[in-house]
Amino acid sequence: MSLLLTSTNKLLATEPEFTLKFGCGFPMFSTQVGYEKFAGLIEQYTKGRVKVDYYPFPQLGGHSELYQGVREGTIAMAVLCPYANLFPGASVNNMPYTVLDHEMFRRMYKTKDGIMWKLNEKVAREMDMRSYSPETG
Repeated sequence: MSLLLTSTNKLLATEPEFTLKFGCGFPMFSTQVGYEKFAGLIEQYTKGRVKVDYYPFPQLGGHSELYQGVREGTIAMAVLCPYANLFPGASVNNMPYTVLDHEMFRRMYKTKDGIMWKLNEKVAREMDMRSYSPETG
């Protein structure tokens, strides 16, 4: 009986159907914890069908390398900020003092009505990518 159970357990222990590389171009520890949780939740919600190999800090490269990896299909997901040398429209995010306070930031960046959200969407389309925010879906 125990041999049969062992054999059955081996059959039930399957490998993920998909393994995705997920890289982050920012070297900040505070964001890494959330991305690790995100990767774990994908595995949990897909019941192990999708495994996410998360590479914190710029392990897979900087922003330009991550962008190229996503474009080439060697990286499935990335958190990056493309620089003006790739897409001139993206440089507006690097302008200092574009917002006065957190509420202004939320209005400009975190809602689909926000001017910066719209600009980021336009740049993402130029890059053949998609932006995502938990607040906007």
